[in-house]
Amino acid sequence: MSATKSLEARIAELEAREAIKELSAQYAWHVARAEGALMADLFTIDGVFHSTGTGHKIEGREKLREYYPTVMTPGDTIPMVLNHIIRIDGTTAEGTLKMQSPWHGTKKGFVGYYEDKYRVEDGKWKIAYRKWFFHRQPEAA
Repeated sequence: MSATKSLEARIAELEAREAIKELSAQYAWHVARAEGALMADLFTIDGVFHSTGTGHKIEGREKLREYYPTVMTPGDTIPMVLNHIIRIDGTTAEGTLKMQSPWHGTKKGFVGYYEDKYRVEDGKWKIAYRKWFFHRQPEAA
């Protein structure tokens, strides 16, 4: 954030940054509760989720609503998100964040990160593209 920007621009950037962080916190909350439709609602209408671990690439909010319930069980994954790096450019943004889960169902926990693209849709920040990378795959308990 540049000190040469107006106070209004700096406040708008801070508000955008917090809204984007909130998106990831909500996503993690809905993952833990296996609320697939609510996760899908955090994406733009043409939003994409791409998992490098499974190779799945789901495109569009409606397809995400169909996909998420097939891969989730409440309490199976309790994700924690941290270390956001966010670059904002008006009504679009890009970022990365770390995600870890201390356990994953009957398996040990795992660690990875998201590479994200965001944009404002209908006045709200949404995930336009989320790519998931594993640092460490789940292992047998």
